[in-house]
Amino acid sequence: MGRRGSPSRNIVDVLSHLGRVAVEQETDVQGRTRLVLGSRNLGQEEEDEDPTLKQTPSRKMDLRQFYLDYISTINNAEDLATSLSQFVKEGLIHSHDDSAPMSVATFAEMIRQSQKDLPGLHFDVEMLIVENDAKQEDGNVASRIKLTYKPTPTTTEAFYEHCMYRVERGKIVRIWSVMDGAGQKWLDQNYAAKK
Repeated sequence: MGRRGSPSRNIVDVLSHLGRVAVEQETDVQGRTRLVLGSRNLGQEEEDEDPTLKQTPSRKMDLRQFYLDYISTINNAEDLATSLSQFVKEGLIHSHDDSAPMSVATFAEMIRQSQKDLPGLHFDVEMLIVENDAKQEDGNVASRIKLTYKPTPTTTEAFYEHCMYRVERGKIVRIWSVMDGAGQKWLDQNYAAKK
């Protein structure tokens, strides 16, 4: 008998074909029943199959990967407003401006301004919690982000932001954020200077 591959490879093969597998009850010649894996005959309809039971497989949005991609976009995108539009809904509510919804372009400009004010600004996700809702593309995200920047070419400083996000229909609709002491001091100085 030839070797069929490593056990982990066999598991991957089985898992990748689960959509084609059906669990069937089988009775042997001695009258014992057992459950076995069988083929679903994907190309053939069974006459007694109830069409109301047919459903397309639902997949929950991978909020963790969605969020990591969002942060990567903030760190790396050339055209931030265009790139953020795949993650952020028009009319975003942000805790810094808790009253009026903002456009994706306005949100992107707020981030760009921070990047101008803090040379070399980089976002690193240190903690991440995601919670999917019953709806496929809805959920909540909470993160602790370390923001580092270079006030001079030879020094690096850091502060932390704690953010909570509401995601609906695959886009961020609301952000609540709280800065630590150093971040809040910077925020107060910059917002006070613009008022």
